[in-house]
Amino acid sequence: MKGKWLYIIDDEAIVRASIISLFQADGGWDHAEFDNSDSFLATLDSLDPGCVLVDMQLPGSNGSVIVEALSRRSPSFPFVVVTGFSDFATAISMFRLGAVDFLHKPVDPVALFDAVERALHRLRGDGQWQALAAHAQSRVAALTSEEDRSMALIFEGLSNADIASAMGVTPRDVQRARALALAKLDAPTIFDAMRVFALAGRL
Repeated sequence: MKGKWLYIIDDEAIVRASIISLFQADGGWDHAEFDNSDSFLATLDSLDPGCVLVDMQLPGSNGSVIVEALSRRSPSFPFVVVTGFSDFATAISMFRLGAVDFLHKPVDPVALFDAVERALHRLRGDGQWQALAAHAQSRVAALTSEEDRSMALIFEGLSNADIASAMGVTPRDVQRARALALAKLDAPTIFDAMRVFALAGRL
């Protein structure tokens, strides 16, 4: 299908080329690439709605400037954050600003393609996006109150000892609640769990 726009903002030409190659193989994508924030922001008002891949580490203004600009244009430019360096606080901030996903370099092609497809569903506002949100909500709803609270405190970056103290349980209880929560969320990592919570509207 024509008219699917992908905007790639990354200062590494080899990264942009590999992403373009991946999506050209899928077919039906138009694309534009930028190597810094300022060049993208200078043309943003003239761009057709589309999915944006934004690197956080860019020369000059970093990727967070782009994210803030895109968050004000939702849902016309759903975005996926790609970064080589991250922490829970940054990921939470990006998800709260509307990121469809938060991926780490080197990016797995399957994960990247899946994230962009979800961004496309958000752009269209179609039934598939609603189904993804509903599924995420059902997974979060399956958590016990202890598991839910544990995840919220983990997202804040607290240690197991601090979480145990806050909840009046043992660190072993926290580890158990974390493992059970990740299993119920079908989330291999905490960043994956954040994505589920974000989709469910819980961040």
